[in-house]
Amino acid sequence: MVPIRIGPSWGQGTVSPLIAASGRFLAGEKVGAFATSEHFFQSVLPHYGQALAFLVSRASIPKHREAVMALLRVFAESPYGAGMPLRLAELAIPDDAPIAKEKIPGRNWAFSEGASRYFVRCFTRESQTQSIGWVLEAFEGEPKLPKGTTLRSSAIVTAPDVRATLLEVLDLIATKGPVSFDVEDAKALSELSGMALPEAKLLLAGMPNLQEWAADFLGKELRTTLDLKVQDAKAAKVVFEEMPAARLAAILAGALDGVRASELWAHSTPGAPAKWVTAMARAIVSAASARVALRSELLVETRKIVGRAKKAELILEPLVNAEASSLRFVAGPMQAAAEDDIPSLDGALVESAAEVWSHLALALPVGDPYVAGIAAAVRVLRTSLLDDKTILPFAQCYLEEKPREAAFKRLGGKETKVEWKKDEILEGIDNGAIVAVQQSWRLLLALRTSAVARKDKAADVSLAEAIAVEAQVDTRVPAEVRFFLSDACEAWLVELDANRPSGRFAADPEVSAPKVLKKLAKALELDRDAARLYLELLALPAPTDAFICEINGWDKKALTKAKQELVGKKLVVEGKRERAGRDVFLPGGWEARSSGWALPVETWKLPLFGPSRATVRGSIGSVFERAAARVIDGDGPKFEEVAAVRKKKGKA
Repeated sequence: MVPIRIGPSWGQGTVSPLIAASGRFLAGEKVGAFATSEHFFQSVLPHYGQALAFLVSRASIPKHREAVMALLRVFAESPYGAGMPLRLAELAIPDDAPIAKEKIPGRNWAFSEGASRYFVRCFTRESQTQSIGWVLEAFEGEPKLPKGTTLRSSAIVTAPDVRATLLEVLDLIATKGPVSFDVEDAKALSELSGMALPEAKLLLAGMPNLQEWAADFLGKELRTTLDLKVQDAKAAKVVFEEMPAARLAAILAGALDGVRASELWAHSTPGAPAKWVTAMARAIVSAASARVALRSELLVETRKIVGRAKKAELILEPLVNAEASSLRFVAGPMQAAAEDDIPSLDGALVESAAEVWSHLALALPVGDPYVAGIAAAVRVLRTSLLDDKTILPFAQCYLEEKPREAAFKRLGGKETKVEWKKDEILEGIDNGAIVAVQQSWRLLLALRTSAVARKDKAADVSLAEAIAVEAQVDTRVPAEVRFFLSDACEAWLVELDANRPSGRFAADPEVSAPKVLKKLAKALELDRDAARLYLELLALPAPTDAFICEINGWDKKALTKAKQELVGKKLVVEGKRERAGRDVFLPGGWEARSSGWALPVETWKLPLFGPSRATVRGSIGSVFERAAARVIDGDGPKFEEVAAVRKKKGKA
């Protein structure tokens, strides 16, 4: 519930009103509702003033500078800028409490009373239930609670005394102007912290325009100043979009840790980093000490797969941070998400992990840390999925009254109280496999994941899936849970644990299915390289020319030779197809897939991929084996005669 998100929200059209409201709020004025925000103000409070001071000092941030400077002055002159212990109290707020009088469902709002500041989140509910609020006030014994509220939890946080520093930064901006970008600062920061140079450049520029949707979000002039290519800028952008607000605020504030405000205007020279650059590098290293820094190119790739609505960082981190894995997959009773970057297990995470981890197992070489961590992360996830307490919401079915009631009755089960999300208690039923809640306009379904592994509960799970299909709800949660708990997944883990040559690719049949490759080459009388390419075309979801050359270690000449043999044997056809990245294809149907992350693919191979239809689920060695067996048994890719197609469709 941060009035203005540190960094990435700059550039939004709504920022100016939020900044103005934030200033009035900190000054003790009544401001009412804020726009919905994804971060909690208290999570960035210890670094709030210094982080804003660094950002507003950057010359590359012209938007809203005056408004943010005004906010910074209000913050500096408020009790929060002077440094004090604060009590952070979580409150339960009934709908009829005075503090909730101005609530707007689905929005945050602010409430001031004396020296206290309250942030409140309102959840949309049908019946009178409780909203949640957080209070920040000067620490003087137990917090004074607004009328009608009760205390849920309480803790103390410390706001440092940064008043003098913030006021000096504001005065220096007024007299010297903002700090110009200097590439030597970025080079020094990159060298000292290990941060990639494009990321260091974007950070020191103040992360401008991060909410812009254009590919060239910086614009040519600013990008030229920073000497950044479009793709490098996009990759760096994703890193900061994925970074939790509290961590980013600590890094930004680090520039002023033990540094005089005037030293922000000093620039680095080769071999002599500015003092503030060294301080910021320490903050970056400190922030990363408990977590592995994620590769920006993989954050970008994961974002393509799962979209902007899901956090790419949460899907990748369990692969390279075993300690984080145990946190990522701790499921609450029915809780879909938690504060900031430590969520409980939810259906979206299960779906995303299945898709992304399967893709990485093919796209990256053996020995890559992200591939090496997949098996351990899957085993942690499976432990949570087999826990009877793990229940994942997976479908909101919007049905008319009669079909909704009929579906609810068909599911059956004992009556129960359901914590659908945190602090949202609803009446429902539980049949041991499915938990369901019927409301006046929807049927909410959740899966007890351990039931997927029980034969006596298979019918209940299938019924819930059928109800979701009837309601036209596209959910793969049960299918993905079924995969993670399957023998096929276990075979995949065995394959991932196998001692294979480092630097080679599982997507290469020479590595993961050499016996199958030899058998196919003999059956079709193919040169081994031609058989290798054919098997890859049969089984891989995206066998582009570039990827085939990478995994096989081929140059263009070797690839062309293998293609020519397959064309001569009439096993493939030549042509041009949009987004294919290759010019030879299996004969038969073609799935164009003009949108989304998955590339177009031959229809013949879709049954090999499992629930994804976009990438291979499970052991790629097994997929190679099944694909080769189909071809050898006479069920290989081919064009069907028009007469056969018409007969199949029941036409004369």
